Amino acid sequence: MPQNVFPYPGNKARHSEWIIGHLPEHTCYVEPFGGAAGVLFNKPKSKVEVYNDVNGDLVHFFKTLRERGDDLQEWLKNVPFSQSVYREWRDEFLGGERVDDPIERAGRFFTLRYQSFGGALDNTASWRRPSSEIPESSKFVKKVDALTPFRDRLRGVHIEEQSAIDLIDRYDSEDTVFYCDPPYIGTEHRYANSDFNHRCLHKRLSECEGSVLLSYDDIPPWYGDGWQVVTKDANFAIDNVDGVKDATEVLLMNFDSDGEPLMSGVGQQGLDAFAD
Repeated sequence: MPQNVFPYPGNKARHSEWIIGHLPEHTCYVEPFGGAAGVLFNKPKSKVEVYNDVNGDLVHFFKTLRERGDDLQEWLKNVPFSQSVYREWRDEFLGGERVDDPIERAGRFFTLRYQSFGGALDNTASWRRPSSEIPESSKFVKKVDALTPFRDRLRGVHIEEQSAIDLIDRYDSEDTVFYCDPPYIGTEHRYANSDFNHRCLHKRLSECEGSVLLSYDDIPPWYGDGWQVVTKDANFAIDNVDGVKDATEVLLMNFDSDGEPLMSGVGQQGLDAFAD
């Protein structure tokens, strides 16, 4: 069963097997829009792996989990599953407040993601109500215990916090595969990069020397020749009242079924160009 560190809008953990099955051979694996790292956590290790997100809270959480995972888990085990605590922390978070203590900051972030319906942390965020006879406090502790393999999987992963375009510029090479999961068109407000420019991403990806896999829920009109397209039926939760909605996952690739490029990249370079 795919592993999911916490609920997150657009998390690809449940589609990870499908996406991973399309990855070509590579030396360096890069996620410019890391989010909850739903694909990274479920794929075999690559020689070089890079997680990136412009959301500093995500980056802080994953760095803290990797470097101080035991302390974080111990702190989380004392967190109540409480609607009043959730509302207090959510309002502070949405107001831009961040506590100074790195463990508490990461712990609050994890708690808010776990206790929010669908993992949403924007002005639509609402408390996830108990849905079974199993006490939510017990389920939360179990989820906290389950952080250990995620901590271990992050060892050796480069964790970055920069724009997707800058990251692609840095790591692009014929040995690299980029899995890009940008905010879907019309949902940008749900993420830190609310002014994201899809056309700029298209321009840069069209010039990539490396292999590219790109997720959308529909094919943007500016992606034409030079991109292979595969689709998958999917569904996602809307809210506590309306349940789930049918959807389609679209995967665009700049290579064919044999891994051969469908367009010519520019600025060819090898991995030694960005080696530490």
